[in-house]
Amino acid sequence: LGGNYLIAADTGPTIDRYVAYQGGLGWYGQNNCLFVPGYGSWVVLGVVITDVELVPDHPLPSPCSGCQLCIRACPTKALIAPFTLDYNKCIAYWTQKKDIIPHHLRSQLGNFLAGCDLCQEACPHNQDSDFTHDPWFKPVSGAPYPDLINLLKMGKQEWQRGLGTTAAGWRGKTVFQRN
Repeated sequence: LGGNYLIAADTGPTIDRYVAYQGGLGWYGQNNCLFVPGYGSWVVLGVVITDVELVPDHPLPSPCSGCQLCIRACPTKALIAPFTLDYNKCIAYWTQKKDIIPHHLRSQLGNFLAGCDLCQEACPHNQDSDFTHDPWFKPVSGAPYPDLINLLKMGKQEWQRGLGTTAAGWRGKTVFQRN
């Protein structure tokens, strides 16, 4: 790269989604997710902060048509209007926090272990986003969900060797087991 730089994902000094938007990587959907052309909102973002001078790109306009399918799909009504999220009602927010999940949201948690993708699944811009054949995509253990009984019995070392090495494991074993 040259110059000074910092590489970060989720833990850096910036809001990765906003930086990616400002850099022209994608557009904001009504569900507040960043959509990348060809991949939809099924992306993991990171940033490189550098003092190297770069030519800036421009933000992409949102092609959201106002269908509001994402808003209607939200089980807790955390998406209260287009581009407006009440994170205190958001299942994805609470499944990733270490704090105690409020009683009024627990019954709506269902089988969500880490996040909630219902607004993304409902979005028409994600329907043609097939990245499962991309060489960078590697399913974990060939299954979308871990075995729940084994997850509850799992010790710290087993976690660290398995799910703890995945993007889903960043929050830790205790939070997964609580959820």
